[in-house]
Parts: sequence; C-alpha cells; structure tokens
Amino acid sequence: MATVSVIAKNYGFKKPPLLSEGEFKSFKQIFQMEPAYNMAPQIGFWNEFAFEKWCLIAFFCGLLVSLIWNALIFIPGISFVILFSAMLSGSAESMWNYRSFLHAKNRYYEGLKQAIISSIGYDDFRNQATRLFLYNQIVIQATPQIKPLRSMS
Repeated sequence: MATVSVIAKNYGFKKPPLLSEGEFKSFKQIFQMEPAYNMAPQIGFWNEFAFEKWCLIAFFCGLLVSLIWNALIFIPGISFVILFSAMLSGSAESMWNYRSFLHAKNRYYEGLKQAIISSIGYDDFRNQATRLFLYNQIVIQATPQIKPLRSMS
C-alpha cells in the first residue's frame, strides 16, 4: 500500500527578554501619545505563503479571463489542482500552525502593552510582565502540538 508523507511547518513564538527600564519609559510615553500603537513586530502572512497566494491570484484572474474567452478555462482549473494538492501536502496545516503562532504573538504583545499602560513604575511593570510570562507559558504548554510529519494510507 502506498504512503503519502505530509510535511507541515510548526511555528512557535519565543518571547523576547523583559524590557529594560529605558524601553519601558519609551513605550509608556508612546502609549500616552498614541494609544493605538502596536508594539508587536509585523509579520506578513502572505510573505510566508507566497506560493499559495500566487495560486489564488492565478485562480481568480483565470476565472475572470475565462469569462471573456472560454478557451482559457484551463487556467483556473490548473491553479485549483495545484492549490488543492498543496493543501493536501501540508500547506493547510502549516497555515493553521502559522495562525496559532500569530495569535500567541499578538496575545503576548497585547498583554505586554496593557502591563505597560496600567503599571505605575518599572517595578510594577516587571511584576505584571512576569505574571504575564508565566500565564502565557502555562497556556502554550497546555495547547496540543501538531506533529510535523505524518503518513496517510
């Protein structure tokens, strides 16, 4: 019986070291002037999954072009087959893992932002940030991990 290996990337968020007192004061001033400021580093989802992005673009552009000229109906068909096979070969699982990584990163930085805003001084911030770090560590450990390699029969 044939076996198909599905390889999916696992993404994990590693928390940065605790902010120094100078960084804390800088962020405290930034949040006073710009409360909507996002301190989380920006990571592009479609930069990570560029192949899937271009398959989707080819699929939808091919659909539009095939409405004008029926002879080009093979373009969205080929794009769909390639995209579907990529999803079966682990791309969908990688996307789900990446989404979980982004959620953990954003949750951490939002908690860090709230700790900076609500703290009175640096010592108070350190206590809040330590509690935040321990809480997120427990939540991440309790989350089931998806295995990077599995076989389908």
